[in-house]
Amino acid sequence: MKLKIFLLFFITSFAFAQQKQLITSIDTTKNKIGAEFKLTVKTTVDTASKVVFPNLKNIGALEVIQSYKIDTIRNNDQYELVKKYGLTQFDSGKYKIPSIKILIDKKPFYSDSLAVEVFTVQVDTLKQKMYDIKPIAE
Repeated sequence: MKLKIFLLFFITSFAFAQQKQLITSIDTTKNKIGAEFKLTVKTTVDTASKVVFPNLKNIGALEVIQSYKIDTIRNNDQYELVKKYGLTQFDSGKYKIPSIKILIDKKPFYSDSLAVEVFTVQVDTLKQKMYDIKPIAE
């Protein structure tokens, strides 16, 4: 019985070790309104694998202001692919970056979802002198 459990554990751990892995990170979780923060998705695949990162305009409630080129690093017979997305939001609050579907050899894999917080910029009108509106220039 113990041998069967050990074999089952060994086979399942070997099967999970063979799956492709996605690593999701973000450079900051707290940002000001309109400031860019970068979402990074990394994967390590065989040199023969085909990886498709989506071309997105929005990721959840966040706007993609720039989709950076894929950075490729070769390690022996594998590639480490790094895709970055520049994100922003023009409204304060707490937001969730949802999972992104990445195709590796036509099989879907999903990135981790992350939480970010966007803060307003404090403006002190008492310290800064106020000026009148300028007239229309001819």
